[in-house]
Amino acid sequence: MDGKNQSQIDIDKIKFPPVLAATPGTRENYRNYLAEVNYLDSQINSTKNLLRKKGMVRNTMVLVSTEHGNAFPFAKWQL
Repeated sequence: MDGKNQSQIDIDKIKFPPVLAATPGTRENYRNYLAEVNYLDSQINSTKNLLRKKGMVRNTMVLVSTEHGNAFPFAKWQL
């Protein structure tokens, strides 16, 4: 899945967190967040595949750091 393409995520099939109001706007924002997570995952996978191809995977450490979560209630702004 191309993480940048939100249309590939069926908004009606998302398991929505119970702490969020499932309004149409919130559902769309949450779908966009999931699309970004998928995109990051695909970029990490591409990096790992390139390291394997070049024979460097055993001698390389990949670190991923985020900005501590999404901007939804009960997430990074409410810690």
